[in-house]
Amino acid sequence: MHRMKLGALAMLLTVAFTARADDAKSRWKGNWTSDTTGHKGPLKASVTQEGPETYKARFTGRFAGVVPFMYTSKMHVTGVENGRVHLAADRKLPMFGQFNTRAVIDGDRFDATYQAKKDQGSFRMERR
Repeated sequence: MHRMKLGALAMLLTVAFTARADDAKSRWKGNWTSDTTGHKGPLKASVTQEGPETYKARFTGRFAGVVPFMYTSKMHVTGVENGRVHLAADRKLPMFGQFNTRAVIDGDRFDATYQAKKDQGSFRMERR
């Protein structure tokens, strides 16, 4: 009987975790800002699920208002807390080197920080 209760609890927690982590799948729109240089620009993201705790994020934006950029990153769920999904990604990008992103999705908000060798800043987006 005790094992059945533990099994049911584990299943409930898995379902709750999956339902909350599902909140990451969407299209997002907002801005990026460099805390180091003060540069900023528009940013969009398309996030699709690859596995139970893994998402593929495709970011597109503009630098200096006219120079387009695009990169994809595999983001991993690092936690779910009070309805917020926490994600992390680490990837080497040309000209930036190691690029680390930490994000929190809270309802219709996608807020993230990034850090690279010579730059750090934030992404602020809303669900489209």
